Amino acid sequence: MDLTRDQVHKFHVRDYSDVGACRRKAVHFAKQLGFDEVKLGEVAILTSEMISNIVFHSDASGYFFICRVQSEKELQGIEMWSCDYGKGIPDVDQAVKDGVSENPSLGIGLGSIKRLSDEFAINPDTYPSFIASDSSGQDQVGTLIYSRKWLSTVRWIGTNKNLELGAASRPFPGEKYNGDEYVVVHLSPEETLIAVIDGLGHGEDAHKASLLAKERILGNPYLLLEDLMQQVHVSLRGTRGATIGLARIDTQSDKVSFLGIGNIEGRIFREDSTQSLISLGGIVGHKMRTPQLLECEFTSDNALVLHSDGVKSGWQNTTIACQQNLQKTAEELLSSYARNSDDATILIVRNASRNR
Repeated sequence: MDLTRDQVHKFHVRDYSDVGACRRKAVHFAKQLGFDEVKLGEVAILTSEMISNIVFHSDASGYFFICRVQSEKELQGIEMWSCDYGKGIPDVDQAVKDGVSENPSLGIGLGSIKRLSDEFAINPDTYPSFIASDSSGQDQVGTLIYSRKWLSTVRWIGTNKNLELGAASRPFPGEKYNGDEYVVVHLSPEETLIAVIDGLGHGEDAHKASLLAKERILGNPYLLLEDLMQQVHVSLRGTRGATIGLARIDTQSDKVSFLGIGNIEGRIFREDSTQSLISLGGIVGHKMRTPQLLECEFTSDNALVLHSDGVKSGWQNTTIACQQNLQKTAEELLSSYARNSDDATILIVRNASRNR
């Protein structure tokens, strides 16, 4: 994702007394950018945790940076970087779990940063030039953490009247928690983002992973699908991980873009043919291949189906494009083809522009 950064502010962190000053300046900066009271409170917590991490884990002083960040789609947000010169974090995935700390603390700081950030990373491979050019006089950075929060990106509220939808989901039989989730977000009168998410395994831990992925998708639905998948990938580190299928449907251009990681299956039904949408191997949050976007025609009366691997493949003989009530169809398919050994979810979307 191409980003531009400006309005960079740098703060030298020497001890815990710097927490309050940095927090006030970060909140004031975010308020100038237009963040609401809820997100200002989250910026305050993020700043406190990031500064505290420098103080508690560094053998010397560190630095805290804030700046304005803007994406190629003109989304605006705040970016925060903390840089310390301690011994570093040997196991990042373990460190972001609550209760894990090498010092006498609650061990929830990194987990809180991760949960409150729209995007988050520890020791990323790339970082902005103002970090690289910092003249701190230190020989080696111990830990570099960044957190990014976007202003609300959902600028349009309504439905895409050119689409008809049906969805059904149920947990592993006997389980309280569903490890599957699905997402439908209408981005404009002609554009809709959908997703099916399958947390690895089943039960509460799978549910937590899929719910976190859903929150990240809903938080930034306007991002390019490749960037959105990468963002979710970073957010799910330290969780069970998930398999995810993302699709963006444009009923003005009659196109669908699809990107899948893991065993989420997708298929487009047309009047006289079907087309499989291929997902790449991997687990989002653990190890995944570089996402590859697939773009296909999605004209009037075409239907797109996404489902988790808890749904057996026998349903594919159903003539989806001819079904009148997609919600009823989704429920019947789930009842007939869901495996008894897994959570199961199916989402059906039809281009109904001809009927409008």
